[in-house]
Amino acid sequence: MSALNAQSVTSMTDINYYRHLQSELRIPLEPILASFALLGLAVVALADRTGSVVTSGFNIYGFALLFPLSAGLCWLIARRWPAAGRWATAMSLLALVHLGDLLVGAPALLRLTIVPTVLAAGLLGATGAVVVALGEIASRWAVGALTGGVVSPSVISGDALSVLSALAIVLLILRNVRLHCRWMWENLACSQRYLDEAREARVRVEKVRTDLENANRQLLLATERMAVLRTVAEDAQRTKAAFVAKVSHEFRTPLNMIIGLAELMAEAPQIYTVALPPQMKEDLEVLLRNCKYLSDMVDDVLDLTRVESGRVTLHKERVDLRDIVEEVVTAVSPLLVKKGLYLHVESEADLPRVYCDQTRIRQVILNLVSNAARFTMVGGVTISMAARGTRVRVCVADTGRGIAPEDLEEIFEPFSQGVGDTIWRDAGGSGLGLSISRQFVQLHQGRMWAESEQGKGSQFIFELPVSMPMEHAVSPSRWIRDDWVWREETFRTEGAQLADVEPRPHIAVYDPIGPLSEQLRHFQDEVAVLALNELLSVRSDSSGSVADELIVNTQDLCDAQGVLEWAARSPVSIPVICCSVADSPDQTRLRGALGYLVKPVSREDLTRSLGMLGNAPKHVLVVDDDPEMRHLLGRMIHLIDHTVGVEDVGTGKEALIALADNHFDLVLLDVILPDIDGWDVLRQLRQIPGCGELPVFLVSAQDLDDQPLVSPFLLATTAGGFSINNLLACALHLARVSRMSAAVPDSVPQRDDAPGRVSPGSSPRQAPAQAALL
Repeated sequence: MSALNAQSVTSMTDINYYRHLQSELRIPLEPILASFALLGLAVVALADRTGSVVTSGFNIYGFALLFPLSAGLCWLIARRWPAAGRWATAMSLLALVHLGDLLVGAPALLRLTIVPTVLAAGLLGATGAVVVALGEIASRWAVGALTGGVVSPSVISGDALSVLSALAIVLLILRNVRLHCRWMWENLACSQRYLDEAREARVRVEKVRTDLENANRQLLLATERMAVLRTVAEDAQRTKAAFVAKVSHEFRTPLNMIIGLAELMAEAPQIYTVALPPQMKEDLEVLLRNCKYLSDMVDDVLDLTRVESGRVTLHKERVDLRDIVEEVVTAVSPLLVKKGLYLHVESEADLPRVYCDQTRIRQVILNLVSNAARFTMVGGVTISMAARGTRVRVCVADTGRGIAPEDLEEIFEPFSQGVGDTIWRDAGGSGLGLSISRQFVQLHQGRMWAESEQGKGSQFIFELPVSMPMEHAVSPSRWIRDDWVWREETFRTEGAQLADVEPRPHIAVYDPIGPLSEQLRHFQDEVAVLALNELLSVRSDSSGSVADELIVNTQDLCDAQGVLEWAARSPVSIPVICCSVADSPDQTRLRGALGYLVKPVSREDLTRSLGMLGNAPKHVLVVDDDPEMRHLLGRMIHLIDHTVGVEDVGTGKEALIALADNHFDLVLLDVILPDIDGWDVLRQLRQIPGCGELPVFLVSAQDLDDQPLVSPFLLATTAGGFSINNLLACALHLARVSRMSAAVPDSVPQRDDAPGRVSPGSSPRQAPAQAALL
């Protein structure tokens, strides 16, 4: 059977299907016609074998000639009419079988009576087989009648029965063949459909693959672009930090001159030989007020920069919020009294003490109360404090005009003062106070929000946790059940197959002087910090050590070397690293200064600083490279006490010469000088005889809070010492850290004991290491 075209099969109707099926089941006509000639030869051979050639050879040969003649005639008919040629072939065979019995008298040919029926089934199908079979039976009866009863009816009936049996068998075979062909064709159609679907799916998959490759390329490009943008953003962040530090210095120095001189003219006009007209005095007050506003804005910008860069260190302690509120009330009361507003304070009697940074929370409450006082024209301000579970809530409510609902969240954005009410802008302010206050509260794991109704006032509320949030410790008893039955067969001696998890390193910190422990807690995702109260609490056995490393924060290099000598004598088996990281006020104290004044320096700042001395100074040295600043500080000191003698110099070397030749009771020392900076001058003057206890106040436009906490040295030791490989690894890593630090703009001048310098230890076991530890 020839192969079918699957596309034609799937599109055929039922009628065409059967017609196509019949045509495919038909036997090719050419082999049948060729076999006719062979059948004629077979007839001759059969006659010769039976001896009938002698008696009627002419008839036998003539009969045998009919076979090829019939085949030729049928072939000619089939060329013109294929269907008629098939019918002619089947009928020719039927006629030749009966002619052989009549003409030749060869009853053996009657054994071939079923052949025409079978051949008709192959050539014409079931219908042709039935027609030929009926014709076969009718011909057999007709031949029997023509021969005058030579053939008995029983023989004719047997032959008819044989033909009908053959017909039945052929029809059953054709039926089964048709069923199988139909099943195969249906499977072929189904397979073709699946093949088409598979091809379509392959096209879709190929399209998806192409799209995925394109997306991957785009993602790779986006990742590379993001890496570049991240580098640009980091550079911009560093540049912004350097710019803010530079701007703060450049702003504060001229602001110091403007504010200082304006204060002198407005508050002490008697020092001038010419009396100031009242109108000029009013103008000076306006000038002084705006300069102080500009100075406050510079401070707010610096605070915001510190918070955003994560350089704010909180000095937490147990604080009574009522004491902080009392200080704020004292500071804000003059403004409220001037505007005729009331100020009420409400607090619970058993208000718990809060673990917070007193300075930052005071700044938050002062910002809120100052805002409420500025934006309230009638009524007053109420400060309420109450406990809310494990938190304390502070609410500052006013009776002002209120805030539009769309501005309640926007007012916490930097430089935002609301868009729906012009009163915010009319009342002044930089728009940074609320943003800074909220971030200070969030640094304490608290939250701040605002509630307001226009025409009825506003409430600014923040909550602080009473204590540090503790991690929930889950008891092992939660795994134990009362109905738990021990099953011996379930016990496994081999270890459980758990995923390898890299444990966090545990670092023990002994920090008696500075904020190192608090700073390291910012990296709790990477390391676990264990604060120690004394060095003796360090576990010495390596098998049960609770820490992988020990960091000791010391005051100076001598104390650090003493710690390393103790580590060499003690059985401590973990690495020991010594450094000196002090907070901003501690840095000035540790370096020998009595205080640190940030420009602009007001007369109140100088008065407070002179009051710290106990005895009034008689001779003061002012060291500053700006002659106008030296002149201003001298004028302020004379205004505070006209009996004080003031001498000023412009460089560090001149200051050291003056200190060696003269006696001074106080030194106002600028940090940034043209030759050597103020820190070096401070260190060198302590070596001058008679200057070891000389009070020194550092003066600078750079706030120490803006500078990162650093250690001027780093010492390390470990049991067994450092191998050459470890020493080289530490040196190379330290070199990389130094290069990275050099790439970051630094607004602080480098000193001889600047961060990054590594001092060698005194023991052969000690070698330089880096702060990240090995």
